[in-house]
Amino acid sequence: MFRYNKLLKLVGSYSSDSDNNSEESNAGAESNELVDDKPIMYDIQYKNDSTVRPGNILDTIVQHPFMENISTNTYTALTVDSPCREKIYLIVYRINTYNANNVVEFYLKSHFLSTDIDIGDNIATAVNNTLHHVTGTKRLSGYIMVGNIRHVFVQVRNNRSSSSSSANWLTIWDIIVNKHYFGEKIDQNVIDFFTANCEISNLLINRRLCIKPIVLYSYADKSHTEYIKKHSSIQYCQRENDILIKLNQYKSGDNIRSVCFIEDTEFSDTYGDLRTRDFIIMNSQKSLTNGNQEQESSDNDNHNDIRWIFKNERNIFSHIK
Repeated sequence: MFRYNKLLKLVGSYSSDSDNNSEESNAGAESNELVDDKPIMYDIQYKNDSTVRPGNILDTIVQHPFMENISTNTYTALTVDSPCREKIYLIVYRINTYNANNVVEFYLKSHFLSTDIDIGDNIATAVNNTLHHVTGTKRLSGYIMVGNIRHVFVQVRNNRSSSSSSANWLTIWDIIVNKHYFGEKIDQNVIDFFTANCEISNLLINRRLCIKPIVLYSYADKSHTEYIKKHSSIQYCQRENDILIKLNQYKSGDNIRSVCFIEDTEFSDTYGDLRTRDFIIMNSQKSLTNGNQEQESSDNDNHNDIRWIFKNERNIFSHIK
C-alpha cells in the first residue's frame, strides 16, 4: 500500500523561512530583485517535539528545518583559493501555499540550473542574471558541497501571482517518486541529490510536520483550457465528464497535473465508500455498477494502474499544461 507521507517524514530542528514573512508583505509580485541578506535564524531545537507550547509566537510561523543547518557563506565573490572558474548548481525553491497547506517547491527543468563563476565575480549577481526569467524576489539561503560541486540554495518569494506561476515548480514527490514532470524525465543526478537531501522538503508549524502532497495526473480536452486556468477546477472536464474527479499516475498524453494533500488510505472495492470519505483509491481495471456489484472493465490498461477518485476538489489543486 502507498505510504507516501510516511516515506517523506523526516523531522529536524527548524528556522524561519516562510514566504508569508510580514517583513516582505509589501514587496512587488513581479520583482526580480535578488536580496542577498541572510535569512532570519531562530535558535530553537525542539527536535521531534509535536507538543504545542502555548504563548510562543514562533510556533505559528512556518519553519524550514533544512536551511538552519547549511553553510550561509555564499554572499561574497570567490576567493584567491578558489579555482579559476567554478561551476555551481542552483537549487531554486519557494514555499508555496495551497489554502492552509504549506509546501516546498523546486524550480526544475529536468537538469540542475547552473552558472559559472570566475574569481572576482559576485555570486549574488551571477545567480540573479541566471534566474532573470524566474519571476520574484530571490535570496541566497546557503549551500552544501556534493563532491567538489557547490550547490547553492536560492529562495524565490512573491512570484505566485504570475500567469506561469505553476510551470516547472515541482514538489519532492515529482522528483523522487514520479521522477518526471508531465512525462519529461528528471536527470538521475537531480533525483540522487534530492533523495539524499529529502529533508529539504520538511516544513514545521506548531512543531508539527506539514503534510507533503502527492502528485497525480489526468486528461482534459483542450476546449476546457481557459476554464481550468481561470478556476483551477477540472470537475466535469475529464474523459468521463462526470461529477467525480478521477486521477492517475502519468499516462502518455495527460495534460493535467494535480497536487493532492491526502493521507494514506487502503484500497476501496466500492464507490459507496465515498459516502464517508473525500476520496478513494481503486484499481482502474474494475468498474462498479449498482453500488456493490463488480464487473470487469473493458479498459485494458496496465494491471498496476490505479485511480484516485475524489468527490470534491477540497484537497486537490490542478493546473493544465
